[in-house]
Amino acid sequence: MTAPPLRSLLVFNGEAGFYAQALRARCPALEVRATTERAEALRLLAEVEALVVSGPWVDDAMLAAGPALRWVHALTSGTDTITGSPALRPGTLVTSSRGVHGPQMSELALLMMMALARDLPRMLRDQREGAWNRWPQPLLWRRHAVLVGTGHVARELARRCQAMGMRVSGISATPAPIDGFDDVQGRERLPQVVAQADFVVVLTAHDARTHHLIDAPVLAAMPAHAFLVNLSRGGVVDEHALLAALEGGVIAGAGLDVYETEPLVAGHPLRRLPNVIATPHIGGLSDVYARQVLPMLLDNAAALAAGDVGALVNRVC
Repeated sequence: MTAPPLRSLLVFNGEAGFYAQALRARCPALEVRATTERAEALRLLAEVEALVVSGPWVDDAMLAAGPALRWVHALTSGTDTITGSPALRPGTLVTSSRGVHGPQMSELALLMMMALARDLPRMLRDQREGAWNRWPQPLLWRRHAVLVGTGHVARELARRCQAMGMRVSGISATPAPIDGFDDVQGRERLPQVVAQADFVVVLTAHDARTHHLIDAPVLAAMPAHAFLVNLSRGGVVDEHALLAALEGGVIAGAGLDVYETEPLVAGHPLRRLPNVIATPHIGGLSDVYARQVLPMLLDNAAALAAGDVGALVNRVC
């Protein structure tokens, strides 16, 4: 599939200069604008055919400000704010940066698993208070991790878990053997599989089929010593059921990076529980993020600069 060559592009991002410099080097015929300021982006959008932007930075007003937009590339895996906007004109190409988040998200999962198992919050309290308490340190070795979801991030995490001597089970809507997993089972078997888990890590996408997939019956099926880690989307876990399970000792604790409503309000009960580690939706972030997503952006920009729509990767629409 071909189209007229792309002629102009705007990068609106905190590292807009970095992306713009690389785009100009790769696509010298492409006119590249760059800004970190929203007001300037809204002005420049009237003059360009493409927008490179972080998904959460996009709203209806931004898309409406670009009457000639032919392509929007999200520097994030999520594109809901783009594809769900009524201001997105029919026929506009949308691509994402899906597939680069495996290292940082799997490392955060392991960080939470080890911190919860070893009770790192208690260690930090002892440090502040000058206490000297010692207890046997639980290992991940020979523990059982159940990964709810078997996509790119889950596969990265599965390999790391196995390297640490863990058994890894996957839960998928379309179960099939996958490298890195000891077994993969269907969603309908979720309660039976989590009943054998030491850790349940939620990594599946949030949609109508997975909304509150982790509910009270699933939490009740987990062993009392098990921990829940959610790095996907807040809506996959029923937070009311989770809060009750944490307060009632149904499960041992939880590591949470995502919530049904974000940001998590200062007085939220999940912030005060001693058996919860709550982070501010940082799972997809890294100190080298721009370098992680740059190759995909450059390849897509080069394809459209040549009019080759069929060469786009991670095309959403």
